[in-house]
Amino acid sequence: VRAELSARGGVLLCAMRRTEAVGYALTRANSLSLSVVRLFVPPSHRRKGVGRLLLSRALEAASSGRKQLCRLQVEESNSAAKALYMSTGFRQVDFLRDYYSVGRHALLMEHDLG
Repeated sequence: VRAELSARGGVLLCAMRRTEAVGYALTRANSLSLSVVRLFVPPSHRRKGVGRLLLSRALEAASSGRKQLCRLQVEESNSAAKALYMSTGFRQVDFLRDYYSVGRHALLMEHDLG
């Protein structure tokens, strides 16, 4: 996370419940787009709206920063994440064979912000 955050345009959003971190989103921006590099919610806090809130805040920040597009990759087998992304306006634009490792494919998804 530290290396990704130190990259140009890196931003970390953290969801807190009292004093406990219950999820985070790591994003990277350039002049026209935002990439969601990582969205993580521990299993004990899933299905409680934490991921949706983090994603929503990232999209709000991108829109207010005049970004035109938000991109992310999601593992093809991750049904819960795919459902979250599609329900918030993302669409699949590409299939990335063996993206994570041999046999572990990714979907490239985009959300138009303009």
